[in-house]
Amino acid sequence: MKVFKFGGASVKDAASMMNVANIINQYKDLELVVVISALGKTTNALEEIAQDFFKQDLDAARQKIDKLEQQHETIVKELVKDADARIFVELKKLFNQLRQTNELFKADNFNFLYDQVVSMGELFSTRIIAAYLETLKLSVLWLDARTVVKTDTAYREPKINWEETRERILDGVKPQLGKKIIITQGFIGSTSSNHTTTLGREGSDFTAAIFSNILEAEEQVIWKDVPGVLNANPQLFPNAVKISKLNYEEAVEMTYYGAQVIHPKTIKPLQNKNIPLHVRSFIESDKPGTIIHNTPLPADIPPIIVIKSNQVLLWFSTKDFSFMAEKNLGHIIEEFSTLRIKTNVMQNAAISMAVCIDYNEAKLSELIHFLEPQYNIRVEKKVEVLTIRHYNDKIVTELTAGKDIVITQKTNDTVQFVYGKK
Repeated sequence: MKVFKFGGASVKDAASMMNVANIINQYKDLELVVVISALGKTTNALEEIAQDFFKQDLDAARQKIDKLEQQHETIVKELVKDADARIFVELKKLFNQLRQTNELFKADNFNFLYDQVVSMGELFSTRIIAAYLETLKLSVLWLDARTVVKTDTAYREPKINWEETRERILDGVKPQLGKKIIITQGFIGSTSSNHTTTLGREGSDFTAAIFSNILEAEEQVIWKDVPGVLNANPQLFPNAVKISKLNYEEAVEMTYYGAQVIHPKTIKPLQNKNIPLHVRSFIESDKPGTIIHNTPLPADIPPIIVIKSNQVLLWFSTKDFSFMAEKNLGHIIEEFSTLRIKTNVMQNAAISMAVCIDYNEAKLSELIHFLEPQYNIRVEKKVEVLTIRHYNDKIVTELTAGKDIVITQKTNDTVQFVYGKK
């Protein structure tokens, strides 16, 4: 059996959904689970609505919901010609549920509220694509992923309850394979109390990996708007080249340093079962793309370039000029862990420590609040992190020319630079 994942760009409008349906139709006779994200930009809109609910700006939330509903209805009308089809009722019901979120749940825990609101995007998109596939006379089962993907209560970044999830997928999904095409949502799960959780931005890749692992898929395919895994972001580097083969370890390294092509948690569930991951283009669906598997890394792999913008560089120093030794390092790192802040670059000297993180004003303020009583803290905003895997002198010289480098870290395989953005 196969597990497919389609991201937001692949279902952004009616024409895109038709293209997805054409791809699915080519594999209709196989055992198939299809994981689908929210329509392009819908998650961003829902994040704004969650903020409006939290601030109790209900008029702003209502206007955005109305606009979002109209966008989805327009797509449905292009795909489903029967005005009495049940998809119109189902969609209306889901949007009414979204409108009532503020009344049903208290707005004092933003992460909880966020998950109840932002999760709706995947429910919208999968209802629409399932309804369209049915008009094409395909046998489809719409599956609410929250009924099988079970998590703890760490909203926005929960851990999977693998034992319960495995039991539910094997009981509720496996018997349907080969009878129906399973259409389900990425990104979402639920707690033991059936409150919705989200698995982190771009978490649909991870959802697909969960299904692949438990159902022991032959392969997982991520369909994207690029021809495969590229050695750099093509928007920043027009001459970026496709890498035909990668191993699991290199894919993990790439995602760790910020490459956006795959969600960081995706690889491990696949590696555990030796399941190959294919990254293919939904635009050129006949092309092979990139395969990630348990294979030696190609000798001719090009330098892999990752640039992370919107970074903040924090300098910590001890107030009593004591060494930045294990006790101080452990204290600072523990606060990062508590606030769930990922460090992108870390470097320490005798009495100081530098840490580069993604900019998030709320978390930054919390971090400073907790650590400022014990440490001097200097904040540099508007910096970038350049990471080059499999670097050579030529590419390093080319990419660092004219940059005011603040931090450099180098190993045999990887070099990183932190510099101010001009």
